Amino acid sequence: MPVSGQLFVQGKPANGALVILRPAASSDAADDWTSAFPRATVRGDGSFQIGTYGEADGAPVGDYVVLVQWDENAAQGEAEASEAKFVDRLGGRYSDPARATLRVTVAAPKTTLPKFDLD
Repeated sequence: MPVSGQLFVQGKPANGALVILRPAASSDAADDWTSAFPRATVRGDGSFQIGTYGEADGAPVGDYVVLVQWDENAAQGEAEASEAKFVDRLGGRYSDPARATLRVTVAAPKTTLPKFDLD
């Protein structure tokens, strides 16, 4: 199902942040995914479109924990960022499934997630 949303940090678009939807059913659900979890990269205006098997193709219907990683080097060029060490601007507060507080439900025919504004 198509899934879109917006991600801001302290009221500003989280350009380049990675949003990941991890199945909330159980910690073992990760084994059911042969590919990566549904994910998206946040655009300059704060918007994102989730993709699972292809770009912006959505996510399967279900309940998810929302994980966010925002690489300090995301604004750099691809070559520069790949050589730099990953540093999460959010200090890992939103990337640990065990501590995740953001939860969403994907439903048919399409889902617009609530606007996330992290601190």
